[in-house]
Amino acid sequence: MKGKTKILIIVVTVIITLLVVARLFVSVSSQGPKGGKNFGQIKNFVNVTVVGTKVKRGNIQKYITLSGDIRGISEAQVFADVPGKIAKVSVIEGQYVTKDQPLMYVDRSLVGYQYNLSPVRSPISGRVGSISVSEGQSISQSTPLALVVDDRIVEVQLLLPESYYTKIKKGSVAIVEVPSLNNEKIQGYVYSSDIVIDRGTRTLKVRVRVNNPNGKLISGMYVDVKIPIETALNTTYVPATSIREVENKTFVYVLSETNVNNEKLYNVSLRSVSTGVSDGDNISVSGVKEGEIVVSLGAEYLKDGIVVRAILQ
Repeated sequence: MKGKTKILIIVVTVIITLLVVARLFVSVSSQGPKGGKNFGQIKNFVNVTVVGTKVKRGNIQKYITLSGDIRGISEAQVFADVPGKIAKVSVIEGQYVTKDQPLMYVDRSLVGYQYNLSPVRSPISGRVGSISVSEGQSISQSTPLALVVDDRIVEVQLLLPESYYTKIKKGSVAIVEVPSLNNEKIQGYVYSSDIVIDRGTRTLKVRVRVNNPNGKLISGMYVDVKIPIETALNTTYVPATSIREVENKTFVYVLSETNVNNEKLYNVSLRSVSTGVSDGDNISVSGVKEGEIVVSLGAEYLKDGIVVRAILQ
């Protein structure tokens, strides 16, 4: 019996608390700004607060993001001229070497025959990317011994969808983002693109090059590359969240400051606009002027002709 009484007391307490909170909410909502003005005295006032952002002017670029692997613009597998055993390895991975510098030596001696050690030379200048053999190992002329990479300039080969073929321009700036370097962004450029489309994948190869003077980008490293495909120059733009669509027409809510009973409030007007290039965060528009204020957050609560509070960014 005591248990039932305790439960009943808890239920009654919760109901009373909810009634008090509801009463307070109704009381606050029925007041105007600052809680001291009568809501009914402010014509068309709606008790909501929106976020307003000024219309800006600048350049907006739309990008396509593709992924690929870093490689040196010049990479060379190293092979021996003669079969035998690796007698000596003279370099280490990561070491810079010049063209024709000996990397290792091969002993091609046979039973009853002695030969001088045969040097294995680097075919290009660059860094030793990898060494695939060790001293004492038997090799043939087809055994890969090492990889030398000229990585002062590196390249990313990307597969571009056919639909973007006409939008990629040689020399365009490309942003290379490297996940393994804490998403560091490095500027590169579009070096070239194929003029043949792969019929199986409906893509073509695009090559982006990046200067790599400190060698932080290494062959095989995975990267994401952003390439501009559309640009709007010196355009007015607004946050993409400002755009509203009604019956296939595009609008924004424009705020104009007004003073009501010594309160700074904002009139809301619905404005038709035309949209253009979007970078995902912002979008170019015509129909508004630089410096005007548009609603970037909270527009779903609005309609033309009302008065609201606003926080300006």
